[in-house]
Amino acid sequence: MEIKLTNLANSEIELEGEIASADFDAKRDSALKRLQTQVKIDGFREGHVPETVLENKLGSERILLEMAELALAEWYPKIVAEKKLDVIGRPEITITKIAKGNPLGFKIKTALAPKLTLPDYRTIAREINKGREKKEPEVSAEEVKKVLEEITKNQKENKETKLPTEDEVKKYLLEEKTRKAHEKNRLSLIDALANAITLEIPPILIENELEKMVAEMKNDITVMGLKFEDYLKHLKKTEADLKKDWQAGARKRIVTALALTEIGVKENLKASEKELKPHLKTLTLEHQDADPARLRAYLENALANEKTLQFLESLV
Repeated sequence: MEIKLTNLANSEIELEGEIASADFDAKRDSALKRLQTQVKIDGFREGHVPETVLENKLGSERILLEMAELALAEWYPKIVAEKKLDVIGRPEITITKIAKGNPLGFKIKTALAPKLTLPDYRTIAREINKGREKKEPEVSAEEVKKVLEEITKNQKENKETKLPTEDEVKKYLLEEKTRKAHEKNRLSLIDALANAITLEIPPILIENELEKMVAEMKNDITVMGLKFEDYLKHLKKTEADLKKDWQAGARKRIVTALALTEIGVKENLKASEKELKPHLKTLTLEHQDADPARLRAYLENALANEKTLQFLESLV
């Protein structure tokens, strides 16, 4: 496959080429099978809609676009590997030519991973850890009493609620204070690390991160039983307003993720197969339709980042 690579500004690149007609047409059966599970048509069981009926219902263009998605999902990683590109973030794909029995034309805009120069992260971590609260958290009798009074008040509305003991309340409050103290120190570490790094971040990477942040908020709002649109009205903001407000936060998240990965590689911090196995089993059950390779990569990265943060927190 002939690929034209064009360097753009801000570490972005554009890949332009064509997937051969034979390779593109080979995705038709897979595209039809996937669409059969997504489309419900009266009189046919899920997954058993005949091709002609499916094409009449959806139109040939929808099938071609599904084929294109499958073909590019296969060939994009191959192109990246062949060109030895260190890409990062979700690519922007434009179909330039699509027709049955013809090559699939495309343009892909993506970003190269920014070249990161790590600061003296060991010294930074030690300085932050010096300011960490040394005393064990304490819980006063007044705090326990206040919580018990609140629980008792709520119990009148729900008589089935069992009143906890003073020791149980004290244990809970101690755990909460310990967790909050740990989070505070970790955030200080992350802030100090991010602030010590100057990095030109490709706009496409910022936009990808902002999309991720919006998706996370939508999920949180939905879990609370609210509608995202209603929440935006309450804030008197649009989704575009949120993205504008979150620019600095998105940058910090990207810089932190890149820095933790670099430090993890430098310090050889990664999860063992024994550590991965139970988490991977749980994650696979929760996301049965997800690509196993992607789930594993996500988990490896998450556990490696946690090990890196623990390493930084241990420096004194």
